[in-house]
Amino acid sequence: MYIYTNQCVHAALIIRYCYQPGVTIPIEMSSLITGAEQATDALEEEEAAENYDDVTNIENIDSADEDGDTVERQKVEEEEENYHEEEKDEDQPIKETTIDEDVSGDTSHDLVTQSMMGDETLEGSTIEQKKRQVGPNNVERQKMFIICSIILFVVCINCFFNSLQCGFVFDDNKAVISNLDLRPSTPIWDLFKNDFWGTPLTSDRSHKSYRPLTVLTFRWNYFLGELEPGGYHFFNMIFHWILCVLILHVFKMFLSDWLAFILSMLFAVHPIHTDAVSGIVGRAESLSSIFALSALCTYSMAGGYRKRTDWHYIWITITLAVMATLCKEQGITIVAVCCAYEIFWSQKISLWEGLDLLKSAVTSPQHIPLWFVASVFRMLALLSSAVLLVVLRIIIMSAQLPHFVRYDNPIAFATAPTKQLSLSYLFPLNFWLLVYPYKLICDYSGSTIPLVTKVTDPRNLATLNFIGGLGALTYLALTGRNRLSRQIAMALAFLVFPFLPASNIFFPVGFVIAERILYSPSIGFSMLVVIGLQQILKYKKFNHLMYLLLGTTLFLHGARTARRNEDWISKESLFRAGLQVTTDNAKLWLNLGHFYENTGQKQEALACYNASFKSEYAIENGALTEIGRLHFSMGDDVMSEYYLSQAQKYMAPRGNGRYSPKYVQTFYHMAMIRAKNESQWPEAENMLKKAIRLNNEYEDAYKALSDLYLSMNEFHKATGILRRYLAIDPRNCKILSALGRLYAIGKNTNEALYYFEQCLSYSPSNENAQYNVALILEKGTGNEETEKLINRYKKLIDSSESNKAAYLIKLGEVYRKSGDYENALICYTKTLELLPDDKQALSALGVTHKARNDTLSARVYLQRVVELYPGDDKAWQRLGELYVDGLEALQDGLKCFQNCLRVNPENLQCEHNICVIMVRAKQYNDAVTCMERLSKKNPSESTLAVLEKLRTYVAKQEAKKAEIDSQVTLEIED
Repeated sequence: MYIYTNQCVHAALIIRYCYQPGVTIPIEMSSLITGAEQATDALEEEEAAENYDDVTNIENIDSADEDGDTVERQKVEEEEENYHEEEKDEDQPIKETTIDEDVSGDTSHDLVTQSMMGDETLEGSTIEQKKRQVGPNNVERQKMFIICSIILFVVCINCFFNSLQCGFVFDDNKAVISNLDLRPSTPIWDLFKNDFWGTPLTSDRSHKSYRPLTVLTFRWNYFLGELEPGGYHFFNMIFHWILCVLILHVFKMFLSDWLAFILSMLFAVHPIHTDAVSGIVGRAESLSSIFALSALCTYSMAGGYRKRTDWHYIWITITLAVMATLCKEQGITIVAVCCAYEIFWSQKISLWEGLDLLKSAVTSPQHIPLWFVASVFRMLALLSSAVLLVVLRIIIMSAQLPHFVRYDNPIAFATAPTKQLSLSYLFPLNFWLLVYPYKLICDYSGSTIPLVTKVTDPRNLATLNFIGGLGALTYLALTGRNRLSRQIAMALAFLVFPFLPASNIFFPVGFVIAERILYSPSIGFSMLVVIGLQQILKYKKFNHLMYLLLGTTLFLHGARTARRNEDWISKESLFRAGLQVTTDNAKLWLNLGHFYENTGQKQEALACYNASFKSEYAIENGALTEIGRLHFSMGDDVMSEYYLSQAQKYMAPRGNGRYSPKYVQTFYHMAMIRAKNESQWPEAENMLKKAIRLNNEYEDAYKALSDLYLSMNEFHKATGILRRYLAIDPRNCKILSALGRLYAIGKNTNEALYYFEQCLSYSPSNENAQYNVALILEKGTGNEETEKLINRYKKLIDSSESNKAAYLIKLGEVYRKSGDYENALICYTKTLELLPDDKQALSALGVTHKARNDTLSARVYLQRVVELYPGDDKAWQRLGELYVDGLEALQDGLKCFQNCLRVNPENLQCEHNICVIMVRAKQYNDAVTCMERLSKKNPSESTLAVLEKLRTYVAKQEAKKAEIDSQVTLEIED
């Protein structure tokens, strides 16, 4: 019976949509037509009764007062009737013929040709007609759309306003601060040759993430406010709001206006989006989603239910899909979403109907309806463009996948069955983050998610339950023949397709879970929630409860989002928030340690590195290397070498012949230890060469080897190794500045200025290059070129907020060294206004006042330094020298030098100054004893020469005294 009914339906579709006046219908089909028309009418009536139940109307009926119940019901019935009439207009068939029908008549032939060519004379443009039908209902809907958009704006502002206080954290530093593609001096074309981080795609260091349009928006931000983070966060928030409004507009195709608004609200406040909105690099997600939804909206206007193709909209759809992909790679999945829309929503084809159509296409191609051909051609156009885009993408990235290490994504390096079980477990885990987004981490690498190694692991139950639930929804979406099944199909398309590129199924990615990857799939998840709400609201007695739960969910999600934004304010808060969720993530410990180390808190940094060493992937993550490097910076070479040697021992090369970056770094740090001892310079040179051989783009190794050659007085080798690196990365400002410094040391001013200017052309705010240029030309501030450079440096200071104090100190040094003490004092005083207790500014003021012979003012500032920083031996030394040389207060100076030695017994200059005080006090014997003690610590030629002169002087004085004593004795005897 089912087969017969299905055949009748198929025949009815053929006759209904392909019959044309004047074309004779075969007699043998007449009985089939009658049954088919009856079956079709029955199915359409059943679908109309089931599917066009507006949830808003149910809500209105349920909430109506008893007195106005009749009026309200009449309004609902009128709105429902209008809705059904609109659906019927949309579904009005086009009279076409099948491919094999008799086309000998002129009219029939013209109609077939027009249908295949997309001629507008076949039927009026339905879209344009609807645009012109601006009745009262449409006006009201437009007003409600504007009101809902304003509400969404207020919600987005309230949820993400505190993200404007966030700085550059996590990946933002590499994507924005150190990305030279943002600089105006970089040609726009370079954005299309480099990856998302500004690295050439052909480089071995490239992550192969190709998002030039997103980088272009960063460049726009840089043009407006350079490196002011608030501007970047503001536009991220605006893009999120734009996407919410677009969701409100697009999903009216699938849901009622009220449910589309609920969906957009759920999306707007979801806490999983903090990674994509509060993190600046997450802009790629919102931009890609904006273009993707715009592509779907445009594609919906390219055809329709049993309609011809408007190829103008197809080309616009392809263009928008390309732009979505150029914002982020997953944008290409909108092609699959459009195909799902075409099959399930536009043509309303279920799985069985699709199989029948395919069977007919194979067995009886002459009976294929033209609407089916047009639909297939629309999808083929999209799929062909997607394939072409993938091919171009592979060519651009030189057919190479990025290289990752095991601790970034342990699952990708696991073996069967661990890999398959762990990978399967990630699907329910990602879905759970959408359901319960309250334990969020910025990084899920290493042992944050333990591998599923056994079939008996209870986590496999979660995997099975997820697969079962997803399978049930998929079956309902594919086989159902009502509006609900088509809604589920579209929700699954939005949920699944954007997630697939980052799922590790087709190729390994550099992470286990990334919250920002769930930004686009959360649209499909939110739609599933709204569909469930739609079904529950059919039962009136649950309406109040469901709306209470909905309001509570929106409030809690919004509050959690605002709270999560605070974690992204700084690196420390972000990493500490992650460690509150898990302490097994070595990467979080290392990143927190780097923050402490960069802020001078080395003991805290060491504690973090030691904590990271306890994790499962500590050695691969470079914990030993970091501990050894930190001990080196703290002056403990013995412990440093021990940890570095252990790192070299345990960090074996990768199976593919590549070496871990942390393993390569061990050779660099070991070379730094060897470089301290002149006798070990050849060994240090070999280690640095090996580090470069293992990683020919290791910037620090090139710089260290250049410095080593300079120490060996091999100037040409020192410059040559830096030039070699510039051949790899000609825009590297650090190398350009280092090369300029070398030429400045070699008295080659023109070459030095050339490289400094090259650096400044790529990074105008590079303070080291600015300072070095000013130092080269500091012979006199009357020099026109020097004045020009200093004025540019002043502009840098005026435009800077975070580094203004450091820049003022450097400018003051330029003035002081050139003898312009007045301007130097102005710079140092401005620094103190910003940082009242800044040690460097206070010391510089004291030294400058001393140079101006204003010893009293100098004493005020230097005394302030030792009061604030009593553990600084250099501060005691400067104050002591002022007392001895400027104020002639030998006893006060002696006390200062003694305090200096108490803080740092190895300060030989203070010990030498004590000897000088003894000489000035004419305590020669004590002075000789002092110099003898000093010569044992520092047996240099100058120290020994001073000691010899002092001994000779003491000997002469004693001889002279003895001669005088003998004369006095003779006189007395006489």
